[in-house]
Amino acid sequence: MMAVLVEGLSVVVRNDALLRKFHGGPRRFQEGLQDESICFDNDLTCIHLRSPDEVERFIGWCESMGLTFSLGGKAADIVVLDQRQGPTLQCNWIAHSVLEIDDGENKCRVRICWFAAEAPPVSGTRVPSLQFDIQTPVGWRVKGSLSESHVFVPNQR
Repeated sequence: MMAVLVEGLSVVVRNDALLRKFHGGPRRFQEGLQDESICFDNDLTCIHLRSPDEVERFIGWCESMGLTFSLGGKAADIVVLDQRQGPTLQCNWIAHSVLEIDDGENKCRVRICWFAAEAPPVSGTRVPSLQFDIQTPVGWRVKGSLSESHVFVPNQR
């Protein structure tokens, strides 16, 4: 089963929504992410951000391009996940869990999420019976990652 890595504050977008609703489609979306930390699987695209201000600006851009953040207090095309707490809105199209990963030299616990549109399992619990192919940003390593260090960059005010 494919899943994407959640680090910092991660904005997760449904790939089918990019195809149906995003002005310019997935190519335009990726062009807008040149400096971002991104990973994706067949169903989800995940952008790792470090502060609430970055998340707010990014979601504003996504909405200006045709995506919907929330409807009735629930995630529509986009959901934000905190690496420690999980989704910031109720979302019925993802499931998430924390797993320990080992890259051969280092170990750490990471949060992952995956597309689960049909009755997702209880999120945030251990899922030992499932095997995941975890998608990470290019060059991502356990050593020095946000998952390893749990660093959060607060807004500068």
